[in-house]
Amino acid sequence: GGTILLGGLGLKTSDGNAWTTGHTIHSITQRSVNQFYKQPGHKMNPVLDHYNEVYFELSSEDLLPVLRAGIRVRVYDDGAAFRYELHPASLDKGSNALHISEDFSWFQPVDSFSCWPMLLPSYDTSYEALYQNLTGAELPAYEIIATPLLMELQNGISIALTEASLSDFPGMYLRAGKGESGIRLFTDLSKANGTTGALADISIPFQSPWRVIMVGESAGKLMESNLVLNLNEPSRLEDDSWIRFGKTTWNWWNGFYQEPVDFKVGANLKTIK
Repeated sequence: GGTILLGGLGLKTSDGNAWTTGHTIHSITQRSVNQFYKQPGHKMNPVLDHYNEVYFELSSEDLLPVLRAGIRVRVYDDGAAFRYELHPASLDKGSNALHISEDFSWFQPVDSFSCWPMLLPSYDTSYEALYQNLTGAELPAYEIIATPLLMELQNGISIALTEASLSDFPGMYLRAGKGESGIRLFTDLSKANGTTGALADISIPFQSPWRVIMVGESAGKLMESNLVLNLNEPSRLEDDSWIRFGKTTWNWWNGFYQEPVDFKVGANLKTIK
């Protein structure tokens, strides 16, 4: 047991409301889910989706009079996730538009840590770069960090920061900075270079992507996790019987020859012919 990660919350809207302080909890709703579902071609079938959830509905004099704000948190055996929600204050208010200009979510390991970041110079790259092995103190503040970000704490615990259920919203990057007593990782929403002001035009009701914290006894344990899959929306395909699963390779990264593998090498797999 014990605390391994500190964090902060908040969204900034283009009207200047930061949604970070001055809130009280108006109500709390809890539930537990323990279910299995099928996922064609997945590493595990059926897939277990087991979590405890709590929804904090917030109250504040600063909230817009037509909105109710809340934070939904899910806790799994192998991590946790949270998302922001905005709902009409009453059913007769109808749909409202709002602009999101910043996500103030941040994460801070309580101890020093090693990490394997993909560092990128801007938001419009091909997302292709080598992962580096750095300490948290060596993370540069002038480059953005792609997600997922893998970290290893001094006690051997591995943490990965990422997101899930991303739709019609800017993607999540991270930036390193100094916290009160350690290295803090700040959410940095994707934006066109030079963009200021609103980054996302949303309609109410609104649910943000999940901010995901994967936890494992080792980095290998994170590979076994279904946490991100469970947090994403179910498939919209009513009939998936036509999908055929197979092996493939990305030749200009991996080459045509890998050893050892359990298939004949070369560009001869059915799925890449």
